[in-house]
Amino acid sequence: MGLEGSDDIAPGAESVPMFYAGRLICDDMERAMLLLLHASAIATLFGAIHCIAWSFEFESLTEKWLWRISSLTITCIPPVLFICWLLV
Repeated sequence: MGLEGSDDIAPGAESVPMFYAGRLICDDMERAMLLLLHASAIATLFGAIHCIAWSFEFESLTEKWLWRISSLTITCIPPVLFICWLLV
């Protein structure tokens, strides 16, 4: 696993462009799947923490529903994307 495109940076450079990311190259699919599984689990946990406020009182009904929809979205999207990645 490494970064492709890192040779685009001049040797001896002290900084890289602000949005430089390179491309992740992973020859080991098992390791890549494990990495994506962990990332998905952490993102789902992050969303689940936001769901704790499900029954809290909010200033308005709109704010309450925005919180609930956003919490469900950030909780459900990561596992769905992981499953889609498995199917590809």
